[in-house]
Amino acid sequence: MLANQGKENPYYHRGPIRDPKQFYGREEELQSLLSLCKRRQCVEVVGERKIGKTSLLYQALSEISGVQFFSDDPCVAVYLNPGLIATPYEFFDRVFRSLGKQIPSLSIEVYEEMNWRNTHRLLKKRLGPRPLILLLDEFEKLVSKTSFDPDFYSYLRGLTQAPLDELDVRIVTASQTRLAVFCTPEVVGKYGSEFFNSFALCSLGAFAEGELVDFLVETSGPSGVPMLDFKQEIIQLGGRFPFFVQIACWYYFQAFVEQGHSMNRAQVRQKFLDEATEHFEYIWRHLDHSERQLVLALANGGQITENRLGTLTQKGYVIDENLFSSAFAGFVMQIERGGPISKQGVCVDEQSGDIWVEGELVAPSLADLEYKLLAYLYKRCNQICSRDNIAIAVWGEQAIGGITDDQIDHLVRRIRIKIEPDPANPRYIETVRGRGLRLKGYR
Repeated sequence: MLANQGKENPYYHRGPIRDPKQFYGREEELQSLLSLCKRRQCVEVVGERKIGKTSLLYQALSEISGVQFFSDDPCVAVYLNPGLIATPYEFFDRVFRSLGKQIPSLSIEVYEEMNWRNTHRLLKKRLGPRPLILLLDEFEKLVSKTSFDPDFYSYLRGLTQAPLDELDVRIVTASQTRLAVFCTPEVVGKYGSEFFNSFALCSLGAFAEGELVDFLVETSGPSGVPMLDFKQEIIQLGGRFPFFVQIACWYYFQAFVEQGHSMNRAQVRQKFLDEATEHFEYIWRHLDHSERQLVLALANGGQITENRLGTLTQKGYVIDENLFSSAFAGFVMQIERGGPISKQGVCVDEQSGDIWVEGELVAPSLADLEYKLLAYLYKRCNQICSRDNIAIAVWGEQAIGGITDDQIDHLVRRIRIKIEPDPANPRYIETVRGRGLRLKGYR
């Protein structure tokens, strides 16, 4: 038995990092975010999926809470994931629940009629000039909900613009794209749009090379596993993209613990690819046409000028005018040869809310009930779903006996118009007579 066996693997890639002791790197971005907050500036954290936005917000939450940022009073920070919040009432409820956990005197009973006026009054009464920073993750998901109207966004703006002797509130959002892209006047109202356009930018991209080295040294130090010995191999697989670096490190650490330097490196690479490929597919699907052409050119050894690679570099997918990962480059070359993305049917990305048809991203702008129905069918793709179960899943328990087949069929027709090439001859949502509905999908 090797002496290293039994050591705990310090690499963590299956969710955001909540423990400050496990947070490494991002010192420049974190200090920039904190500095902007100290200057009473609202901030938008922008970066690709799995780049570390949520981890950064959790670290900011730890750094901010209890610190005397602006005055003699300790600062209070509240983290919310709006993707899990359905209504403004739930938003207010979670804010006050979090405040009450931190400071019992701030605890209140939120009631159904809670609106922006009530909330402003209660915050002013209970919080006063004590600084409050709202950390709102996955903000694009909240904006996509029709239950949050322009008045709600005007309310958020009003919180941040109140006299400082009454309230001192700042907002930090995290999203994959700039707020200006999806916080349009048509969605959040004129005043909300102007407000979000004033946010300072904190952009997240790939690790700097020095950050990567420090990460390997600090994470592996306690275990004695020489992760720096595998630095180049880790870079070939994961580049300096934090999420993929964590995956590569996980498998190299495990292999060394079990096999030492005689590890089967081909096996390590295969395990990395088995886990990373679905994430490579996500990246590919979310590139626009011009970005795909550039990525294909780079995968084939083409030379592209730096100014044409700006967005890909900012996203962390290109480093020093090369694709960030040789494994990703190999994946892209497979696509060029006709695989692995050859999926047929409908796919619903339950994290982003995106909908894919025949491997292509579509933007159907589904209403809440339409999305609930499609998501329910997708979770059971290629299975027949009864109308009773559909009614409960979409409308709730109160739907029993109250939702008719005509209402369900009407909802299905609305979805078909948005995702079917020919709604009159549906290809994806199939009606199985006497039994229910079935979605032709893929995972």
